[in-house]
Amino acid sequence: MLYYEGELLVAIDVPYVSTTFAIEKPTWGKCNVKLTREGLEIKLPTEIFTIPFTTIELINRALPHSVMNNIQFTSKYSSFIVIDHKKNATIGYEDILFSTLLAGNQTEIYKLRYFLMAILGLQVDPLLKDLNVEEARLLSLLDDNVRNVEQLTAIFDENKDLLYRTFYALVSKSLVDDRATLTPSGLSILNKVKGINEVKKSNETELNEKIDEVVKLWDDSDRSIIVDKKNKVYLKYDESTLSGSVLTEDMWRCLPIKDIKEAKIEDLRESGLGLIMFTMYDSTIFLRAYDDSVIFTLKGLLDKKEDIQMRILYCLYLGIVEETSILSILDIKPHTFLEQYQQMEKMGVLDNRIISNKGLDLIRKMIKGYCTVLLIYKDVSTRRLEQMRMDNTKKVVMDKLKQKHEKSKTTRFATPQ
Repeated sequence: MLYYEGELLVAIDVPYVSTTFAIEKPTWGKCNVKLTREGLEIKLPTEIFTIPFTTIELINRALPHSVMNNIQFTSKYSSFIVIDHKKNATIGYEDILFSTLLAGNQTEIYKLRYFLMAILGLQVDPLLKDLNVEEARLLSLLDDNVRNVEQLTAIFDENKDLLYRTFYALVSKSLVDDRATLTPSGLSILNKVKGINEVKKSNETELNEKIDEVVKLWDDSDRSIIVDKKNKVYLKYDESTLSGSVLTEDMWRCLPIKDIKEAKIEDLRESGLGLIMFTMYDSTIFLRAYDDSVIFTLKGLLDKKEDIQMRILYCLYLGIVEETSILSILDIKPHTFLEQYQQMEKMGVLDNRIISNKGLDLIRKMIKGYCTVLLIYKDVSTRRLEQMRMDNTKKVVMDKLKQKHEKSKTTRFATPQ
């Protein structure tokens, strides 16, 4: 029976000791991975080898940050699986532990890990050893769709710092994404956690019996946990990393836009769309925006082959309104900008540096075009675009009311002839 099949990168037979302390640059190769009843079959262009289930000791054990960074940097993927398995020793009689690394798209990695855990059970899952009471509690709360920060803080004894630390610990373990949605791994782990004796023996409130009762006492609201209108930005170079939250209007001040040589959109499925940017200095930047339209317009802005008028439109959409800033980012002369801007005003796309609904329609069509090319068939979020459209509509209504008011004043106080 075939449980899973996908295309991933693989580094085979890495010494266990290397992944424990300091890994050298692993040799990656493209492979086809199949999960069958017997084990994990990995097919490279030159060879095929299988890791039998009976030889697997651990999956995704905790690694030093230097090792994790090296794996992510050399594979160019943030998601990976480490499989520790036994192999026959060439000298002596005892088996030797090796690690096989698999890296790829987050969706594929989640899917493979989910099936592996479903087949192999708890004995190979090091997460259960690391999952403390607070993490188990928050995971269960999020699964019960409790996301209000005030409500969650109450359960965490008014310790908001502990709540946030616990949340980011779950994110780092790939059990929830940045939107506080459980990943397939999180759902799988949660089902196991519900039966852990250590959690039941704790003096903390038992979630399985009490949480529904407690929630009824609260006035539930739709505010989401820890997610605001800031964009999440991660910058990585070699073993150095930076991360932070940036408002859309400030992104051009914080990102080295002129130094970005390539950008691509990646559909992460569970956690949404992301924009990966590569700079001329070999650093990599990952953007997870609160709204998908930000990702699409920034991608268009960075594309130097894109039509100059569309790039001007993207600048204004992303909050870049100063002429000197636009000239610098697009690397154009003032007369070129003036000429293009006047044409766009005549077309009804812009009005006094504000994008009209006609201009917003152009951006919407561009987003649909990107989705078609990237084979993205789900709905993408365009809240920023809809808000701008609403603001334009409000402005039209207010202008009409103002004109009507001015006309009535003129009529009322007109001097008789």
